[in-house]
Order: sequence, then structure tokens, then C-alpha cells
Amino acid sequence: MRCLFTITLLALLSNPIFAQEIKLPSIITAVTVFEQGATIHREINLGAFSGVSYILFDSLPHDLSKPTIQVSVDDHFEIISVTNKQLTYKEIDQAELLPFYDHNAVLRDSIQYIQKLTQALSDEKNLILKHDNFSSDDGDNVAKVKDAAALYKTRLKEIYLLELDYQRGIRALNNKITANNTEINNLSETGEYFTQVKAKIKNTENRGGKISISYYINNASWYSFYDARIAYEDSKLQHKAYITQSTGEDWKDVNVSLSNKSPIRRNTAPSLIPKWQSVKEVKGKSKNEYSEGILIDATTGEPILFGTVAVANTRRGVETNLDGVFKIYNPDEQALVFSYVGYTPLTAQVSNSQYMKVSIAEGVQADEIVITEYKNPLIEFDQTSSGATVISDDIRSVSRPSRTVMKNKISNAVGSVYYVDGVSTRAAAINNRQAVSSNAQRSYNQVTIALEDPYTIPSDGQPYDVMVANHDMDYLRKYYVAPAMEPIAYCKVGIDQWQSYDLFTGNANIFVDGFFGGVTKLNMGGSSDTLWLDIGSDEALHVTREELKDFNKKTFLKRKVVEEKRFKINITNNKAVSVQVTVAEALPVSQDEVLEVTVNALSEGIMNEDTGIVEWDLQLTPGQSIELIVDYQLKYKKDYVLN
Repeated sequence: MRCLFTITLLALLSNPIFAQEIKLPSIITAVTVFEQGATIHREINLGAFSGVSYILFDSLPHDLSKPTIQVSVDDHFEIISVTNKQLTYKEIDQAELLPFYDHNAVLRDSIQYIQKLTQALSDEKNLILKHDNFSSDDGDNVAKVKDAAALYKTRLKEIYLLELDYQRGIRALNNKITANNTEINNLSETGEYFTQVKAKIKNTENRGGKISISYYINNASWYSFYDARIAYEDSKLQHKAYITQSTGEDWKDVNVSLSNKSPIRRNTAPSLIPKWQSVKEVKGKSKNEYSEGILIDATTGEPILFGTVAVANTRRGVETNLDGVFKIYNPDEQALVFSYVGYTPLTAQVSNSQYMKVSIAEGVQADEIVITEYKNPLIEFDQTSSGATVISDDIRSVSRPSRTVMKNKISNAVGSVYYVDGVSTRAAAINNRQAVSSNAQRSYNQVTIALEDPYTIPSDGQPYDVMVANHDMDYLRKYYVAPAMEPIAYCKVGIDQWQSYDLFTGNANIFVDGFFGGVTKLNMGGSSDTLWLDIGSDEALHVTREELKDFNKKTFLKRKVVEEKRFKINITNNKAVSVQVTVAEALPVSQDEVLEVTVNALSEGIMNEDTGIVEWDLQLTPGQSIELIVDYQLKYKKDYVLN
């Protein structure tokens, strides 16, 4: 019997319900930040133990994603189970609340006592006011009447003063009750919630090791920005990032990785469903009361965000959305005014029966409004691989080419902050960064970049800048000019084979020979092998566009009108180096059979037959001038006029 008891006792002692709980502080060792959210990696160093133990990861954020919890251990450990639950930092102690309840009871009794005294004074006051006639026909009693009247008036005054004192006393007692209730509420609060993860671990070798946990939390994000430093020698592209987090726990000296994928995005592609279409007979066509369309930059073709569209001579207006699209109530088809900061406003007559595509240009008066047929795509595909977060900085830094290069040179003083067009530039971040490299890992559908140095990112919701990579760069350079819109050459610099640099969409601060040259956008959505950055105008290239009036004429035939147009464009390179220039011009494109367009001369330019856009790719040596001639003819019926 004793032997059986001993065997049973040993079996119970070896049962997992007697496993010890090990509660040690964990430290954040690494963080992977996504476009939205972050994965946190924590670690505990365990001392030697034998058998089965429960390892507690305590005080984790309460809003972490429970399904994403993963636990890993060294090879000599075995994970038996992992559980999690929500706890609070403080439980309610009812005994601690009793003195406050007792004090409130005493205060309420005092209030009732004062209320009784107030009622007695009120009864006495009503009695005095009821017998306030002190007149007498008896001359002998006049003195007594006067004494009684004075007595009553004195007592009435005392009653009023006592009532005021009682009211103040009741207010003071109520304030004390309120303070007590506040303290009761504070003591009754259970505190902030937190998550506790319990891992059941078996150790057969009686030695220490590491146990790690990772989990996803939503309150974090990052986005790229760049410093493009352009010079004849030693050009660079500094890839940086802003990281923001409010997860409730500071990241102190942790290894940070940046991923261009967000786990909260939808992973499945949309399913296209049949589009069943039918028609019905209508008695009359209703008039469209809204003008709608898209507002774009005439130079870049990009949509203009938050541009203004207003009905002329009224206070009625709207802003374009994040896609440049607008819709405004305009039942009478009045003229619309299109405007944006830094761009010349454009006023144009509209037709509500057409979807408008309106082009406006920076700083110059546009000659015409382009209205074309425009159709929305059948579906919008999920932008899983190239989406971006739009914040106020994105809107504030939409590219606006400048007519002259700004001469506000960035100082080398450490910690200095400069503002150019409302955009802050940190001299310390620009001039005192050390060149670093990054470790990029590519998977099937994402790129993750591990930063070289550890960083500290507090949980305060503020953006903190980090260096991602510092690339030595040989920028390609070319110029673009559209003389009909603006006789100014704009410079572009290109990054060849940009896919090899692991770049992401973001704003870029432009520095040309050490001078700040504005802000542009690096858009990784293109398919070209060269990524082009707009860096502003260059007045060293002289551009003119002149109509040759001796050749321009209008001839009236028997049934038709013939208009002949000829102009010349002159480009002069006043720089000390050879340059590549693309010149663009738009020729009329007939929209109906009544109008016939004939091109006579293009100076070897290449024209797109569908759009009428002609381009010349020129190579100009220092001091060289090139003249281009454009000659075309318009022929249409005599009863028609050109729009």
C-alpha cells in the first residue's frame, strides 16, 4: 500500500497542473512597420529550468490582433500550448470605498438639517409679511406701534441674511459630496486593459534559452520621402521615411523594418459580374442639371486635387476630389470658372450633356478648354500593390514648377529648420546624415527593407524621420518645352533602372547644386525603365514661338473656307554643355467630316494621329539654335465656323 501511495504522489507531482509560472519582463527587439499597422517582436531570456513551465508575456497592448499572435522558442524547448486573455491593471477594493460612502451620508444629513431650518425661517417670514399693517387710530398706542414695526423689520432682515447663509452652506455640502463621488469613481475604475499571453513550454535539458512572441497592432504607419541632390558631381538620392505610432508602448533602440504591404488590405481580386443592359422608351429627355468632369494639369496631365470649380458670377462652387473629379449644380449651363493656387483661372462655357476634361496651366492664360468624351472604367481593380496614404503633407507638396530656381540655400547648421513655401526642411537631417545601406528582402508581392541602425520611436503619434538608404546616383537629364502653353524649358532628371533601388511612391525635395528647388512626386506606378523627376525651369534655354503672319491667311472659296496656319519655334542652348530637349506642339484634330485638317510641314516632328500631339527630340550643343516650322491647313464648309 505504501508503494502504491508513493507512485501516485510522484504521478501527481509530474502532472502539468503543478507547472510553475515564470513572469519575466519582455523587451521589444524588432518592429516591422507596414503602410498601416506594425508587427511587434518581443523576447524573454529564460534561465535554466526543467520540466513544464508557463511563461507569461504580461502588459501587452489590449488592442493587438489576437489571431496574429505567434510564439517561437529555441530548439531545446517545446511549445505545448499558447493562450491569451484580457486583464486590467487594478481591481475594485470595496472596503476602500466605505469611508467615502459614510462621509456622504453625514453630509446629506447636514443638508436635511439646514433645509429644516430654512423652512422654519420661511414660515416666520410669511407670518411677518401677513401682519405688516402697523397703523393705529389710538394716539396713545402710536409709540408701541412704531416699536413693533421696527422690531418686525429688523427680524425680517435677519431672516433674509440667514436664508443666504443656509443656501451657501447647502452648496458647500453638495460640493463636498461631488468631490467624494469623484474619488469613488476614481477608486472604482478597473484601470486600463492589457493582454496577457501564456505559453506552456517544456524543457528537457535543464538549460536557459530564448522565447519570442510577435503580434500585429494597427496604430502605426510609415511613408517614404526623398532628398534628390543633383549636381554635376557627387549626385545622390537619399531615401528616407516618416514613421508614426501610437500603440501604447515606446519602441526603444529597436531594429526597424519597413514593408510596402499592409495586412489589413483585401487580398482577393474583384469578381467581374455580367452587366445586363436594357432600354426603355421615354416620352422626353430630361435635362441634366449638373456639370461634371475632371480637372487636370495641362503640362503633366495629372489630376488637380482640391481645385476650385465655380459658377461664374455666383457664390456657388465645389472642390475637385482626390481624383480631380468635380460635379456642380448648374441647371442653366452657365459659364464655369476653373482655378487652383499658382494656376491661371480659366472661364469657359459648358454643356451638361458632356463629361468635361478641363486643362489649366500654371502661371499662363490657357487658350482653350478641351471637352472630350470620357468614360469611366467598368470596374476599379484593387490597388493592392501600389496604394498609398494621402495625408496633409501630400496635398501641400503637390508639384508646382517654378519659373525661377529659388536661391534660398539650405544652411549646414545642425538642428536648423527652414521653411520654403510652407515646407519644412531640416538641415541636420539633410546635411549630417551618415551614408547607410539597407537590406531589402523581396517576396511574392512585397518588399521589406531592414534599416541599418536601431531607432527609438515614441508612442506619441508624431512622425519621426529615419534614413532608409543613401544612393550614389548618375541622373539622366533632359528638357521639355510646350511653347504654345509657355515659352519656358523645364528640366527633368531621370533615374535609370529605378526598380533595382527598392523605391516607393513619395514626395521628393529637390536640391540643385545645394540650392532648394522645390518639391515633386516620385510615382512608382509607371512602366518605364526610367523614373523622371521634374526639377523646375531653366532660363538658360531660350524659347520663342512666333506666328508667321505673312503666311497665315483665310481664303473664301465658292463652297468652302480655307485657313492656312504657319508658325516657327526657336530653341537656343545658352548652357556650357550639350542638352537633350523634347519640344511638343498640339495640332488640330478633326472631330467630324465637315472639317478637314492637312499638315504641310513639321520639320521632321513625329505626330500622334489620334491626339495631334507633335514631338521633336533634339540634341543641342552649347550655343546652338534650332528652328522648327509648323504649317497646316484647315478646310471646312462655308456655312460653318471654327469652335
